[in-house]
Amino acid sequence: MMELGDEKYGTQSGDMGGGPSSWLALKYPTNLIGLHLNYKSGSYKPFLKEGEELTYEVIALQKYAFDWALKKLHMHIYKAPNPLD
Repeated sequence: MMELGDEKYGTQSGDMGGGPSSWLALKYPTNLIGLHLNYKSGSYKPFLKEGEELTYEVIALQKYAFDWALKKLHMHIYKAPNPLD
């Protein structure tokens, strides 16, 4: 970004862009004025310092999201028409 003439910048991303945006925030924290992530895919893992762990709230949210997705997937498969009928 500095090669483009931008000393300060923000980054926003969703889905698979969460990785590159997080990388920018970690590598250039003094240049980044803001980081916004939305729709973090299941493969996204937040940066944790050595010895740092996810909070109870984050773990609970991950479990809730996983259970919700599993339920929706099950409902989708259950309601799908049988191609052999």
